[in-house]
Amino acid sequence: MQHLVVDAFVDDAAKISEIEPIFNLLNDLPGQIDMTKITQPYVFRYHGVVPEDWGITGMVIIAESHISIHTFPEHKRFHMDIFSCKPFDYMGALRIIESSLGVTRRAADVIRRPVVGEQLEDAGEMHWRFQQMPVGPSPVVTPELRPQVSSPAPARELELAGAR
Repeated sequence: MQHLVVDAFVDDAAKISEIEPIFNLLNDLPGQIDMTKITQPYVFRYHGVVPEDWGITGMVIIAESHISIHTFPEHKRFHMDIFSCKPFDYMGALRIIESSLGVTRRAADVIRRPVVGEQLEDAGEMHWRFQQMPVGPSPVVTPELRPQVSSPAPARELELAGAR
């Protein structure tokens, strides 16, 4: 199982302040990363107790699990998760997200959990292994640049850094 966690900033809040771009991303992304959409995206505008924390929240249920997003246009940021019970091209997913929403800075991590049927003892170090993603727009991934998971990173807060 893989869980991609993305925290990102944009220069232009327009794409994260309207329902349509978020709906389109959630509607198209599953097919683009070889997942099976089983519902239409559910996307709505949220207004909370703190006026500047309004935004767009959306989710699409996929056969493999779900994709969700929460935007904060006043802060020009969003938080997005892709959780799947099968491996997926997380670098490709990041490129699609960055392109669709105009990401300028981001932090992302992939959490690898034992797949269904694995025994925890057999999974060993792979249980809840974090793989830190590069900061900034996704690089072109060549075989020699492909991230390798070799040891678990300690739990940490994501730090948004590294301007384009």
